[in-house]
Amino acid sequence: MSHDIRQDCFKKLQELEFAYFDHRPTGWLISRLTSDCDKLARIIAWGTLDVLWAVCLVFMIAVVMVVLQPLLGLLVLSVVPPLVWVSAVFQKKLLLSSRETRKYNSMITASYAEELQGLRTTKSLVRENENQREFEVLSTHMYGVSIQNALQSAVYIPIVLTLAASRPASPCGVVARM
Repeated sequence: MSHDIRQDCFKKLQELEFAYFDHRPTGWLISRLTSDCDKLARIIAWGTLDVLWAVCLVFMIAVVMVVLQPLLGLLVLSVVPPLVWVSAVFQKKLLLSSRETRKYNSMITASYAEELQGLRTTKSLVRENENQREFEVLSTHMYGVSIQNALQSAVYIPIVLTLAASRPASPCGVVARM
């Protein structure tokens, strides 16, 4: 599947006008294409299976809980709406910061490729320090968005675990016994 995706992408690149390549560095295109194809292949191959398995598992567990102990089962399932809301909020944030990280990663890869291709020009024009400053700006931005992504993930996981471990008060004031 990954091979087919890459073949289709390469075919699409061959059909684009030359003007498209005037505005986008080769290193950026290669980096973005490679990264996106790998991610897409993983999502298609395992994401579908994981989602199907998880939905079936959660549904069956919920049914069994409600059948065995209706009040306790509904009490446990009352955690689901806040969990869905927290996940939706963090999914948007994590997606945006992940995209920013990938954007700067592709820009850094493009910078590497351009630096290697233009090495003689850089040496003859004595641009080493300027190129280094440009690279430092890109890497600093990538570092910042990577830290932001890691912090968002580090906040999200404990919130989910806290919601999962919390025990809401019983409507009857009694904790169900097993």
